[in-house]
Amino acid sequence: MKQVIILGATGFIGSHVAEQFHQAGYAVTALVRAGSDTTAIRPFCTKICSVDFSDEAALTTQLTGFALLVNCLARVKVHATLAELNTVQVTLTERVTRAAIRAGVGRCLLLSTVEIYGFGGNPVKTETEPYWPTHAFQRSFASKEQAFTVLMTEAKQAGSLIDYAILQPASTIGRREGNSSFFAHLYKAHREGLYPLLDGGKARVSLVDTRDIGRAMVHLAEQPEPLGKTYLLKGFNTTWHELKQTIDLFTGRIARTIQPPAYLMAGLARLLEQVTPYRHEPTITPLAVDLFTKDVLINDQRLTDTGFRPRFSLEEAVADAITYLDPSVVNPPESLFDWKGQGRYTVYNGYRQFYRDTLTDHLSTVLLLHGFPTSSWDYHRLWLSLCQHHRLIAPDFLGFGFSDKPRQHTYSIQHQTDSIVSLLQQLEIKAVTVVAHNYGTIVAQELLARQRDGTLPIRLNRVSFLNGALFPELHRPTPVQQLLLSPLGAVLVRLTTKGLFARSLKAVFGHDTQPDDAEVANLWQLVRYNEGQLLAKKLLHYVADRRTHALRWTTAMTQTDVPLQFINGIDDPVSGLPVVEKYLAEVPHPNVVQLDHIGHYPQLEAAGRVVQALEAFI
Repeated sequence: MKQVIILGATGFIGSHVAEQFHQAGYAVTALVRAGSDTTAIRPFCTKICSVDFSDEAALTTQLTGFALLVNCLARVKVHATLAELNTVQVTLTERVTRAAIRAGVGRCLLLSTVEIYGFGGNPVKTETEPYWPTHAFQRSFASKEQAFTVLMTEAKQAGSLIDYAILQPASTIGRREGNSSFFAHLYKAHREGLYPLLDGGKARVSLVDTRDIGRAMVHLAEQPEPLGKTYLLKGFNTTWHELKQTIDLFTGRIARTIQPPAYLMAGLARLLEQVTPYRHEPTITPLAVDLFTKDVLINDQRLTDTGFRPRFSLEEAVADAITYLDPSVVNPPESLFDWKGQGRYTVYNGYRQFYRDTLTDHLSTVLLLHGFPTSSWDYHRLWLSLCQHHRLIAPDFLGFGFSDKPRQHTYSIQHQTDSIVSLLQQLEIKAVTVVAHNYGTIVAQELLARQRDGTLPIRLNRVSFLNGALFPELHRPTPVQQLLLSPLGAVLVRLTTKGLFARSLKAVFGHDTQPDDAEVANLWQLVRYNEGQLLAKKLLHYVADRRTHALRWTTAMTQTDVPLQFINGIDDPVSGLPVVEKYLAEVPHPNVVQLDHIGHYPQLEAAGRVVQALEAFI
């Protein structure tokens, strides 16, 4: 059996390194200080040995016979003097490294951090980027790396065959991190409604799930060629605002934030650093202010060139950490969090567009287009049934759901249609059946018009409409929409509350199929995502588009050879029975499914009946 000896295995990251080596089939020996709490690592370790780390001879004895050493020792206190930090970062690293060389260890892997690059220079860090350490914590790690590489270089020059690598991971999220890690502090602030968003939380940052740090260490350990290099590691890029929203989704609550000016927080951090008692951690530190306001991204091409790929996403990292930190949080099945976690992003005109895709390309493709003001989540109750026989693709239009919501964008139906066509082309879809609701029915009509014009690069097989005002003259805006369209709209978007949203939503549902509190909370959270509630007036651009393109869109529907279906909840006050009656009169060979006692959202109110109608058609 392969063997590894790990130092620092009782630490937050070290315990994950030990776990990943254990899962990779290694016999793991942990070298710990006497009296260390080894409870967390006992399941992963074949042997746990105590040693006096100040005794270099004892260290050499313990390391003898091991071909692989992983050094995860670190002092991570931010509020400490450089001299105190260096007792572990430098002095202990030198002692362990000399012992490893004398013991004949074949490969030594050192855990470091991306923090040593500081916040100067290029915001996208590579291994060739110079270090800009400004805080004691950063300088101590820079000195640690320097001491390690000097000793390794001297050993190799003296004829030693020892090989080494340094892993510099991004800031990490994971379980077993206790209450002192950056994420534990952030989560506590989230629970208390004090989540900090400096400069709007727009600073970009690379993060990594701690399990991927352990996996990267195993990967480096098993490389057949000599290493002798430093390797950066990231799991995913995000922003502090996106991280906050991900926590919101998992916990099911939209937390309040604090958004003080960055310069004020920087001054407060410097003051707290001066007055906080020694060996205590300030509430906010200058290092944290820099981290929250400056881009720190990682280019880990060197590591990926060796074949390593991170496994865990932002959603998976947050879920794992919160489940450990707060067992009272139970993420329900069919949650928004899971919906987002199972989705993907494409880029259209520089903006990220979210979509779900079952990736079952051997099945016929069905494109699901959602309505206003919701998202692809509207189809979650149909998903498991429809995906049995069809490949499902469900995007969020720009300005909706989990997609980007740029403030200055023109949300025309033409642009939305262009983005959908772009997505289908990227996915190499040649033919598709469309299921569209509400706002999505207008996009479906534009797709029909383009097919009729011969300008659509994808073939429409069939189109099924769900509760849309397919004839512009029959569109009846809700009272809230009428206010949004008025000069008061710009003010109203800032006054919209969950309660107002709930009343407006319930008004269009059937009397006996009203959404419960959880459903309302989910839909409101989707509207609020990326501050989408502020876009409500701009998203109503489709009302003017309907007037402009009325003839084009109705003609495309009434003079098409594409088979059409209209499923309608006839109790819908927006697009119910009157639309059905006109559809029956205007569309040749009408295929209409009328759902009694159902309102504007049949896919949520009567999912089983909608699935049955769709399966009979598509």
